Amino acid sequence: MGAAAPTLPRILVVEDQTLLGIYLGDLLADLGCEAVGPFCSVTTVVPTALKEPLDAALLDVFLVDETIEPVAEILERRGIPYAFVTAYGRGHLPESMQNRPYLNKPFTDGEIGALVAALLGGAPPPADKSASLGLAETAEAAPIRKLRARQP
Repeated sequence: MGAAAPTLPRILVVEDQTLLGIYLGDLLADLGCEAVGPFCSVTTVVPTALKEPLDAALLDVFLVDETIEPVAEILERRGIPYAFVTAYGRGHLPESMQNRPYLNKPFTDGEIGALVAALLGGAPPPADKSASLGLAETAEAAPIRKLRARQP
Protein backbone atom coordinates (compact mmCIF):
# COMPACT_ATOMS: atom_id res chain seq x y z
CA MET A 1 0.00 0.00 0.00
CA GLY A 2 1.14 3.51 -0.74
CA ALA A 3 1.82 6.10 1.90
CA ALA A 4 -1.12 8.22 2.96
CA ALA A 5 -1.32 11.51 1.14
CA PRO A 6 -0.17 14.40 3.31
CA THR A 7 -3.00 16.51 4.57
CA LEU A 8 -3.19 20.20 3.87
CA PRO A 9 -2.97 22.57 6.83
CA ARG A 10 -6.52 23.33 7.99
CA ILE A 11 -7.06 27.03 8.70
CA LEU A 12 -10.24 28.22 10.40
CA VAL A 13 -11.61 31.44 8.87
CA VAL A 14 -14.03 33.59 10.85
CA GLU A 15 -15.07 36.76 9.00
CA ASP A 16 -18.48 38.48 8.93
CA GLN A 17 -17.92 40.15 5.56
CA THR A 18 -19.00 37.31 3.28
CA LEU A 19 -16.97 38.29 0.21
CA LEU A 20 -13.83 38.83 2.26
CA GLY A 21 -14.32 35.46 3.96
CA ILE A 22 -14.65 33.76 0.57
CA TYR A 23 -11.57 35.63 -0.69
CA LEU A 24 -9.54 34.49 2.34
CA GLY A 25 -10.66 30.91 1.70
CA ASP A 26 -9.55 31.13 -1.93
CA LEU A 27 -6.25 32.72 -0.92
CA LEU A 28 -5.63 29.96 1.62
CA ALA A 29 -6.28 27.37 -1.09
CA ASP A 30 -3.71 29.15 -3.29
CA LEU A 31 -1.29 28.95 -0.35
CA GLY A 32 -1.76 25.18 -0.16
CA CYS A 33 -4.08 25.19 2.83
CA GLU A 34 -7.61 23.98 3.42
CA ALA A 35 -9.93 26.76 4.57
CA VAL A 36 -12.39 25.69 7.24
CA GLY A 37 -15.22 28.16 6.81
CA PRO A 38 -15.66 31.02 6.43
CA PHE A 39 -17.94 31.39 9.42
CA CYS A 40 -19.67 34.68 10.10
CA SER A 41 -21.01 34.27 13.65
CA VAL A 42 -19.81 32.94 16.98
CA THR A 43 -22.82 30.62 17.22
CA THR A 44 -22.01 28.84 13.97
CA VAL A 45 -18.25 28.55 14.51
CA VAL A 46 -18.16 27.29 18.13
CA PRO A 47 -18.87 23.60 17.31
CA THR A 48 -16.10 23.63 14.70
CA ALA A 49 -13.68 25.42 17.03
CA LEU A 50 -14.41 22.83 19.74
CA LYS A 51 -14.13 19.63 17.73
CA GLU A 52 -12.60 19.93 14.26
CA PRO A 53 -8.92 19.23 13.62
CA LEU A 54 -7.38 22.65 12.96
CA ASP A 55 -3.82 23.82 12.41
CA ALA A 56 -4.42 27.57 12.79
CA ALA A 57 -7.10 30.25 12.60
CA LEU A 58 -7.67 33.72 11.16
CA LEU A 59 -10.23 35.63 13.21
CA ASP A 60 -12.04 38.90 12.72
CA VAL A 61 -12.50 40.61 16.10
CA PHE A 62 -16.09 41.83 15.79
CA LEU A 63 -18.78 39.83 14.02
CA VAL A 64 -21.80 42.06 13.41
CA ASP A 65 -22.71 42.63 17.07
CA GLU A 66 -20.58 40.08 18.90
CA THR A 67 -16.94 39.63 19.80
CA ILE A 68 -14.77 36.68 18.73
CA GLU A 69 -13.41 36.30 22.27
CA PRO A 70 -15.25 33.01 23.09
CA VAL A 71 -13.83 31.39 19.94
CA ALA A 72 -10.32 32.68 20.67
CA GLU A 73 -10.55 31.24 24.19
CA ILE A 74 -11.53 27.82 22.79
CA LEU A 75 -8.61 27.88 20.36
CA GLU A 76 -6.27 28.96 23.16
CA ARG A 77 -7.38 26.02 25.34
CA ARG A 78 -6.87 23.63 22.41
CA GLY A 79 -3.40 25.02 21.68
CA ILE A 80 -4.35 26.10 18.17
CA PRO A 81 -2.40 29.16 16.97
CA TYR A 82 -4.55 32.04 15.78
CA ALA A 83 -4.24 35.59 14.60
CA PHE A 84 -6.61 38.51 14.36
CA VAL A 85 -7.36 40.03 10.96
CA THR A 86 -9.45 43.10 11.65
CA ALA A 87 -10.23 46.68 10.75
CA TYR A 88 -10.01 47.65 14.42
CA GLY A 89 -6.86 48.73 16.21
CA ARG A 90 -5.05 46.48 18.66
CA GLY A 91 -6.59 48.49 21.51
CA HIS A 92 -10.01 47.04 20.62
CA LEU A 93 -8.80 43.52 21.31
CA PRO A 94 -9.58 42.00 24.71
CA GLU A 95 -6.65 42.84 26.98
CA SER A 96 -5.73 39.17 27.43
CA MET A 97 -5.38 38.81 23.64
CA GLN A 98 -3.50 41.98 22.72
CA ASN A 99 -0.24 40.06 22.38
CA ARG A 100 -1.65 37.73 19.68
CA PRO A 101 -0.51 38.05 16.07
CA TYR A 102 -2.51 40.78 14.39
CA LEU A 103 -3.02 42.11 10.88
CA ASN A 104 -4.98 45.26 10.17
CA LYS A 105 -7.33 45.50 7.18
CA PRO A 106 -6.75 46.22 4.40
CA PHE A 107 -3.97 43.70 3.90
CA THR A 108 -2.05 42.22 0.98
CA ASP A 109 -1.99 38.60 -0.10
CA GLY A 110 1.68 38.53 0.90
CA GLU A 111 0.88 39.70 4.41
CA ILE A 112 -1.71 36.93 4.81
CA GLY A 113 0.80 34.42 3.42
CA ALA A 114 3.46 35.55 5.89
CA LEU A 115 0.97 35.45 8.76
CA VAL A 116 -0.22 31.94 7.89
CA ALA A 117 3.36 30.71 7.46
CA ALA A 118 4.19 32.12 10.90
CA LEU A 119 1.14 30.49 12.49
CA LEU A 120 2.16 27.16 10.97
CA GLY A 121 5.63 27.36 12.46
CA GLY A 122 7.53 29.64 10.11
CA ALA A 123 9.09 32.97 11.01
CA PRO A 124 7.57 34.88 13.93
CA PRO A 125 4.57 36.98 12.85
CA PRO A 126 4.77 40.74 12.90
CA ALA A 127 3.40 42.48 15.98
CA ASP A 128 1.11 44.46 13.70
CA LYS A 129 0.79 45.63 10.12
CA SER A 130 2.91 48.69 10.76
CA ALA A 131 5.86 46.43 11.54
CA SER A 132 8.25 46.07 8.66
CA LEU A 133 7.58 42.76 6.96
CA GLY A 134 10.27 43.27 4.36
CA LEU A 135 7.86 42.17 1.66
CA ALA A 136 9.12 43.35 -1.67
CA GLU A 137 7.15 42.29 -4.73
CA THR A 138 9.25 39.16 -5.16
CA ALA A 139 9.47 38.45 -1.44
CA GLU A 140 5.66 38.40 -1.11
CA ALA A 141 5.65 35.08 -2.92
CA ALA A 142 8.09 33.44 -0.47
CA PRO A 143 5.44 32.35 2.09
CA ILE A 144 3.33 31.00 -0.75
CA ARG A 145 6.26 29.02 -2.17
CA LYS A 146 7.05 27.68 1.32
CA LEU A 147 3.48 26.49 1.89
CA ARG A 148 3.21 24.99 -1.59
CA ALA A 149 6.41 23.05 -0.97
CA ARG A 150 4.51 21.09 1.68
CA GLN A 151 2.17 19.69 -0.96
CA PRO A 152 2.98 16.37 -2.65
